Amino acid sequence: MIQRIQTLYLLASFITTLLMLFFPYFVFNSGNYVFNSFLIDNISSEKDLFTYPIAIYIILTVLAHVLAIMLFKNRGLQMRVTTFLSIFLIGFYGLIAFYYFVVINFEIIHVKPQLTLIIPLVSAILVFMANRRIKKDEDLIRSADRIR
Repeated sequence: MIQRIQTLYLLASFITTLLMLFFPYFVFNSGNYVFNSFLIDNISSEKDLFTYPIAIYIILTVLAHVLAIMLFKNRGLQMRVTTFLSIFLIGFYGLIAFYYFVVINFEIIHVKPQLTLIIPLVSAILVFMANRRIKKDEDLIRSADRIR
């Protein structure tokens, strides 16, 4: 299982997606607001905005990674799960945009995006590369079956 390159791609994607839970996405207004997976923390007052749907979304994505890694014996289902996972990772940007434009209703003077925002894209690329390797394995197995 671990010796297959697609499993290594999925494992790298799993680790990078898990890191998204612990680092902020944006820092607003010169550090007064920090937007991370669990809340938008207002440093200067007690008013915080909880962003649990983002944390739940990331946890579901992490669980889908675990499922994709464990399905190494069923390549067809593994390909479908990784395709779903790629779409799910790109959909994360829609959820972030929803919170950024709709839910946050305070004056934003200065926005500093953090490096954490590119993690879903990197993770989606890793999952896509894993999906291509799974397809290559499946094609190799089918060609060996035709020879027999």
